[in-house]
Amino acid sequence: SRKGVRKGEHVGVCIPNSIDYVMTIYALWRVAATPVPINPMYKSFELEHILNDSEATTLVVHSMLYENFKPVLEKTGVERVFVVGGEVNSLSEVMDSGSEDFENVKVNPEEDVALIPYTGGTTGMPKGVMLTHFNLAANALQLAVATGLSHMDTIVGCMPMFHSAEFGLVNLMVTVGNEYVVMGMFNQEMLAENIEKYKGTFSWAVPPALNVLVNTLESSNKTYDWSYLKVFATGAWPVAPALVEKLLKLAAEKCNNPRLRHNQIWGMTEACPMVTTNPPLRLDKSTTQGVPMSDIELKVISLEDGRELGVGESGEIVIRGPNIFKGYWKREKENQECWWYDEKGRKFFRTGDVGFIDEEGFLHFQDRVKEVIKYKGYTIAPFELEALLMKHEAVMDVAVIGKPDEEAGEVPKAFIVLKPEYRGKVDEEDIIEWVRERISGYKRVREVEFVEELPRTASGKLLRRLLREKEAEKG
Repeated sequence: SRKGVRKGEHVGVCIPNSIDYVMTIYALWRVAATPVPINPMYKSFELEHILNDSEATTLVVHSMLYENFKPVLEKTGVERVFVVGGEVNSLSEVMDSGSEDFENVKVNPEEDVALIPYTGGTTGMPKGVMLTHFNLAANALQLAVATGLSHMDTIVGCMPMFHSAEFGLVNLMVTVGNEYVVMGMFNQEMLAENIEKYKGTFSWAVPPALNVLVNTLESSNKTYDWSYLKVFATGAWPVAPALVEKLLKLAAEKCNNPRLRHNQIWGMTEACPMVTTNPPLRLDKSTTQGVPMSDIELKVISLEDGRELGVGESGEIVIRGPNIFKGYWKREKENQECWWYDEKGRKFFRTGDVGFIDEEGFLHFQDRVKEVIKYKGYTIAPFELEALLMKHEAVMDVAVIGKPDEEAGEVPKAFIVLKPEYRGKVDEEDIIEWVRERISGYKRVREVEFVEELPRTASGKLLRRLLREKEAEKG
């Protein structure tokens, strides 16, 4: 506050996982400023876009990342820079110069924007998501109730704190007083060791990170003691059931934990981000996205005419609740298009996700609205094919897109990362034939391309858009 940071000011924050990140965010909230989390992996083009788009006037950055910002700062509206772990306006010096007679700044929890995280840009340039203080507090309480986590628990995190789900766990820690352990950056062996060392009771990862962890456990002779671990959750993107089966099998065989439960948490940045989760006693439903958390209402609407659909009918998922964001920062068009109103005039957020609700109220995610494949009038969910392909013994990672086709409209094409030991031993026809035997004819994969890696956001979401663009360039 004494350094000129004021209520409502947008402050870029680019710090790797650390106590400094947490202290910076909460200190900015004390003066009612609005942090804008920035991915430490971003380069000049991305940094310039977010600083300018968010209209940030202050930047808090770690010393080892400061050089990345130097070329772009003069092209932005940033007026002051504080460096964590450095000598340029050192954050520790700023904290030492604080005053004991500081007066809390008044905020309107339901109106004042507390955080502007940027979406991962899976369908275009990242957008700023305006989350209020009320949104964040509500979701922390919702998560506490849904998971049953308390001050007796230890969460072992492994994802970046700029990711809304990981920082949601930080807010949960502040709410219920549990222990929270996190690593500087993801390392599968360190995650396995931390669960044992700190007697973790809850951990989570995005599916690609879980895939790396499972492959490491599978190929290693090392064993661990995960006997305190009650739940390993996944989020940010649906996880293939075959991967979950491997995790639970390895937990029993190599981690001294035959009782480990898996839990899917579904949500998005616009919801702070958690929306649904699996009840702990419904292990038979662990591969669904679960049920809505407290005070969240969820419906499914038609992709054609927007009418509300019934049980088992697939359509776009819409949600409302105290955790749903205020709107997109400076995106008038998107703010007009992202809401759906029911017959009572109540406003629901259009998630852009396709799924259905079963007879027990559990959500089944199928795919993104913009990513479903249209084949001769049929709708094919890429994730269904990806989940099937993950069962193949040679497949380490996979993405499926719709490839333009003059006759059919689109046909499914799979991009596959093979496990090292199968490279050169499995060809395109092997995969196509394997899929043909296991799925309806219209859904079968028509083409396979083997790749070294798949494009993903920092939070692990698949960038199918880039694969489609790559395919379009081929003509």
